[in-house]
Amino acid sequence: MQLDKLQFPIAKRTPAQACDIGFVLGKLWFWRLLKAWLPIALPIFALGLALFSYYPWLSYLLLWWLKPVYERWPLYIISRDIFSEPIANTSDIKQAWKTGFGQWLPNLTIRRLSFNRSFNAPVSLLEGLTGKIRTQRLNVLNRGQSYATWLSFACLCMEYVIFASLTSIAFMFIPEEFQGEFETLFIEGSNYAAWACYALYFCALALVSPFYVAAGFSLYLNRRVHLEGWDIELVFRQLAERARHWLQGSALVLCLGLSLWGSPNTAIAETASAQRSKEIIEEIMASDDFGEKVERSRWEKIEKTEPKEEDGEEADPGEFIKTLLNLIEWFSDLWSFMGDLALVTKIILIAAVAAALGWILYRMRAWQALIDQFSKRAPRQDAPPTTLFGMDVTRESLPDDISAQVNSWLEQGHYRQALSLLYRATIAHLLETGKLKVLPSSTEGECLAAVRQNFPPSMSQYFGELTDAWIALAYAHKPPSLDTLSALNQQWGGLFHVEQP
Repeated sequence: MQLDKLQFPIAKRTPAQACDIGFVLGKLWFWRLLKAWLPIALPIFALGLALFSYYPWLSYLLLWWLKPVYERWPLYIISRDIFSEPIANTSDIKQAWKTGFGQWLPNLTIRRLSFNRSFNAPVSLLEGLTGKIRTQRLNVLNRGQSYATWLSFACLCMEYVIFASLTSIAFMFIPEEFQGEFETLFIEGSNYAAWACYALYFCALALVSPFYVAAGFSLYLNRRVHLEGWDIELVFRQLAERARHWLQGSALVLCLGLSLWGSPNTAIAETASAQRSKEIIEEIMASDDFGEKVERSRWEKIEKTEPKEEDGEEADPGEFIKTLLNLIEWFSDLWSFMGDLALVTKIILIAAVAAALGWILYRMRAWQALIDQFSKRAPRQDAPPTTLFGMDVTRESLPDDISAQVNSWLEQGHYRQALSLLYRATIAHLLETGKLKVLPSSTEGECLAAVRQNFPPSMSQYFGELTDAWIALAYAHKPPSLDTLSALNQQWGGLFHVEQP
């Protein structure tokens, strides 16, 4: 490991500063890390799309559970880049899969739910440690640090924030007149809407993962600087380099002195060399690396001294007191463990509450109907609209015998007038029941969604067929057949209990 080739100055930093450096490196090498992340993530995403029609939950779970596999190859890339040893082909699929699925069994089982995943990954991937040696190494590295846990929690929140933002942006670009149809797709659980959400979630993972890997690796390097004294080692290397140049010069002076052996200037040369050495030593000792003084306070346990023997008799060891102290120490360790467990539980509960809140906001529309249904206060009754889509839907605008009028127009070949009358009459009768809640600006799709939500399946099916026929005729200029119109007329009479002539 060549510390002098590190891309940023080596110094002891706080974990927050180390995370900042990681985010800067993630921004600097974002496209390289993303190209290393995609060769494994894209096939898993495609597999999830294939399974989505049958098991949607399995697709999301698979994409989320395999995150440690995606992150290993970008981690290897950044570990080489940060020491000025870049890899040319970051999108090597074969090498990416070989690295990503290394130690896949422990990474996807006992290590998967660890909040320190980004901090612990370099130990197994870069140091190559496994088993008990890895555990001992992690115990040393994780002692007294919790920023990796908060990093995982913050990046998890960012994924869901980006996912919600991308979804909102997608809705912002939908024209207002078509928003009702798109909302209907989401309410009814359309596969297209679910696929779109799945793709947006994949994009959120792709945007956050490079920063998560870079920040975790920066925390790992900063911890090693603290434990192994990389900053001091680098200073000593620089001093050794300077001393080597000085020794070369001293050797040259010595050779000249030997060549002039016996000269009266020998004593003067020796005096000058000693004086120069003293000046160099004083200069080194006066530098910031050796001249800085820091005062620190810490708590240390005061060891009790052994009782002295008096008159040849051994003092009482106090077995009861020793047992009590051991018990107190055991409770202290238990309390520390419970504190760590409480921190993890707190993070899980916060994530669960955030997810539940998002789900409640998403389902609030569906719950509003149940709230109105079971509320003691009767919902406010608004006057039904008199016109929809430019058509008069009042009862006064309809003839007395609708079926007879429709049959008359069908015999004359006026299909548009017949279908328009059936459509207006159906909406007028549904508005009279008080269950159809629409606005004057509502579209045909919004009316259909309201009918499906508030009326029985037979009425919903009939109104759906009638709406499809009307939209095809009014907007696509494709008139339905005479048999279709006659069947719709007969069904209308049966649904609204009107006798056919």
